[in-house]
Amino acid sequence: MDKLFAENADYQFPLGQLSLNKATAMKLHGDRFFSKHVAIVGSTGSGKSCAVARILHDVVGIADEKNSNISTQNNSHVVIFDIHDEYTAAFSLQEEQKFTLNRLDIDSLKLPYWLMNSEELESMFIESNEQNSHNQVSQFKQAVRAGFRKLDRGISDNLA
Repeated sequence: MDKLFAENADYQFPLGQLSLNKATAMKLHGDRFFSKHVAIVGSTGSGKSCAVARILHDVVGIADEKNSNISTQNNSHVVIFDIHDEYTAAFSLQEEQKFTLNRLDIDSLKLPYWLMNSEELESMFIESNEQNSHNQVSQFKQAVRAGFRKLDRGISDNLA
């Protein structure tokens, strides 16, 4: 097993240990692994988020809540779309660790309305649990259509 999973120049990124032999490290080719699509699947509560956090800790050099790359200034960049805010705690280190975590949360991210579809716009403006929400939805859709017609006329007038 040691010969089969021996580290070499290409296979240096640690991914964990073999389940049948915990003493044997599982290493992979980091460039090939991260240049492809990767999926981590499992049932709720099976540890997917922990596995992702652990892999990314190894990528950026976090171990035991310390930045192991602090002296080498390794400049890894990782982007995580974390819509449930599961990873903030995993990547928040003490200030003296000089680890930068740039977060975009609901308060700092501003999206234009035109980027949203009709269901997303409705959810922002209409309370779905109200008795008359179906009337509000109808009026809302008419107002949006009227706005688009007005916008289309303005664009075509400017093009003429």
